[in-house]
Amino acid sequence: MRHLCFWRLITSTLEQLIEPMRERRSYYAARPDVVDDILMAGTQRARGIAQETMKEVREAMSLNYFD
Repeated sequence: MRHLCFWRLITSTLEQLIEPMRERRSYYAARPDVVDDILMAGTQRARGIAQETMKEVREAMSLNYFD
């Protein structure tokens, strides 16, 4: 019987933890355009960082052929 009480407590706690995640998932599942916008913004940000990093790499390795 003690195991059953423990199991219910664990299950209840996990459900409370996971519920906000389920709500966010449902929100974004219903709004694919929002997801696309978020992905595009992240892609643009990452591209800018990558370009700057590659510039530094080329300068460090003296690979500035076109500069």
